[in-house]
Amino acid sequence: MIASGGDDGTVRLWDTATGRQIAIMIGGRSGWALLLPDGSYKLVGEPDGSFWWMIKNVRFEPGELDGYDPTVRRLAPDAPLPLPAG
Repeated sequence: MIASGGDDGTVRLWDTATGRQIAIMIGGRSGWALLLPDGSYKLVGEPDGSFWWMIKNVRFEPGELDGYDPTVRRLAPDAPLPLPAG
């Protein structure tokens, strides 16, 4: 695995064997969010309103869509990062 940082403040994790992106990390003032390609996400700390979902012009806080959209799923803070097999 390798990590790269961008001008947008994100950190991206990559699988060196396949070149695929594993996750995107977004930092907030007192926490961070990890977004995975399968739609799941993980929050650590308190992102202080710096992370939310936008659909059209409606803003949803983390957790609000979890019961309505099966592709959006919050992982527990202590859940391991689901890495590709290999």
